[in-house]
Amino acid sequence: MKFFEDPKNWRSELAAIGLAAGAVMIFFSLFVLGNPNVWLLVSCIPLLLPLFFGSWLKMKLPALLLLVLAGWISFWEITRFDPIKVISPDGKMVAILYVRGNNKCYTVMLDKQVFHTGASIYQNARGVWKNNNLFVLESSDIGPTEFRREDGVWKASPEEHVRLTPRKTKGAMP
Repeated sequence: MKFFEDPKNWRSELAAIGLAAGAVMIFFSLFVLGNPNVWLLVSCIPLLLPLFFGSWLKMKLPALLLLVLAGWISFWEITRFDPIKVISPDGKMVAILYVRGNNKCYTVMLDKQVFHTGASIYQNARGVWKNNNLFVLESSDIGPTEFRREDGVWKASPEEHVRLTPRKTKGAMP
């Protein structure tokens, strides 16, 4: 049994296989895995076959549209990491979770004190105020990290999850 029926059409068949494989892989990386990651980029590799061997209308145009969609989603995922602000129960304090500049880990800023945590930005994490003097960063990779205000100074517990950096300028991001 031959895989290709007509040796003259091997280019169009190869392009069709690449388009189908790329479309299925993009679908699974977006909807089954739930979060676009490196698999979205890997799924773009089979889309090179229709770009090289396919006809414009049937193969190259859908492959280009899928590549643009994958590129747009990847760009959106990279740039979506804006600071997360969590307001205290009395509304007077704000805890800011930064996701840049700490080796892909969260940075917490409380009252101009900056704490570099070991909580990865790729894991599930959220900040929760328990009361006005207790902020908890709950992370699925390192567990909960508590930030308590004692005598006007914030302290973290457990200390091995956090390293404190003094704040140098007022308006600069950590």
